[in-house]
Amino acid sequence: MSLVVSRWTDFQKQEQVDDQLAVINNEFAPHNISFNLINVTRTINADWATSGLESYPFKKALRKGDWSTLNIYSVKSICSDGRSIGGYGTIPQISPQNSTNFHLDGCVISSNTMPVSNSTRKNMGFTAVHEIGHWLNLFHPFEGGCDGYGDFVDDTPAMLPDKGVGTCEEGQDTCPKHPGNDPIHNYSKFIP
Repeated sequence: MSLVVSRWTDFQKQEQVDDQLAVINNEFAPHNISFNLINVTRTINADWATSGLESYPFKKALRKGDWSTLNIYSVKSICSDGRSIGGYGTIPQISPQNSTNFHLDGCVISSNTMPVSNSTRKNMGFTAVHEIGHWLNLFHPFEGGCDGYGDFVDDTPAMLPDKGVGTCEEGQDTCPKHPGNDPIHNYSKFIP
């Protein structure tokens, strides 16, 4: 995991990194998927810490391993189209190592989404779970709306795209002509 901050005092504690890994492994355990933390790098670079979606410079400099290595980058903030987002992850690519796609591979999360002892829904570590899902080739379940392709997983019910941060109402069914209620507990949907 690479921690990228503007100043030394912004670094997350090792306990927070360990808690993030525990959340990830706990959520993927039912699917027989686990991750090991090989190392943590700490980088002070104000431009990289607030670079928005422009991640190529820091990913190229900090990337470790090969295509099978998940690189997670924690940054201070991520802005897209003038709004703050919790993170983003890449979908697997077929490209040679050392290509642009290789360097862009991985997940970027905002540091305020990592777990802390006084957790709110936002900082329980689930943003990393969502973004790792993309890295494992999972799409949002609402892709294409009611008549779209969804997440390409046959047993995921169709749903309309979330508005804003989404809703989590049990029994919600935004695509009543299709079987099943909206998968509100699916990490690949946006989480409020």
